[in-house]
Amino acid sequence: MNPIHTGVMIRMEHVTQAFAVNGRPLPILKIPAWEVKRGERLAIIGPSGSGKSSLLHLLSGIQKPDGGTIQVDGLELTGLPEGARDKFRAEKVGYIFQDFHLIPSLTAQQNVELVLPSAMPKREKRTRIREWMEAVGMADRMDHRPAQLSRGAAAACGDRPGTDQPAAAPSGRRADRVARLRDGGSPDGAAAGSLCPGGQHADYGHA
Repeated sequence: MNPIHTGVMIRMEHVTQAFAVNGRPLPILKIPAWEVKRGERLAIIGPSGSGKSSLLHLLSGIQKPDGGTIQVDGLELTGLPEGARDKFRAEKVGYIFQDFHLIPSLTAQQNVELVLPSAMPKREKRTRIREWMEAVGMADRMDHRPAQLSRGAAAACGDRPGTDQPAAAPSGRRADRVARLRDGGSPDGAAAGSLCPGGQHADYGHA
């Protein structure tokens, strides 16, 4: 996909989102205009209920806004049907969850493989997984299952450049390696963001 606006990964204009509470709309988001450039890191900080997760849901196409337009990597999300948004999310978005949602019966390598397109050749998958695991200092843990990994290692195992939520924090050299991946380390210049509760700050990125 060729970006419509060179250098801009995310563009939101006149975006609104509300939820119904006791039969009345509760405004969650109102974004007149917002841009995120390619390779940019940022931290989105706010108290619980301020719309941080809702913003990620909109950016990844999980939800559609009540109004406005959202472009990610040159693709207009708001007009896409659900199936096309699912395809976009599988190919373009990476999440790191506070609970990393690894499948306990699979090895670290097999869990990482789940985020790769099913049509990707097996040799390319093995190469890509090896590169990712080496990049976060996990090459010697590829055959370990989640129960055999520390929380920080499991979080790094689920890492992929893209839009994310803060996971259990990797420490030391592994944290530096994960940060370098987020800091434009992705070959396609993906943007990276962290969601932080009020009073907390991300180690990497600007608020």
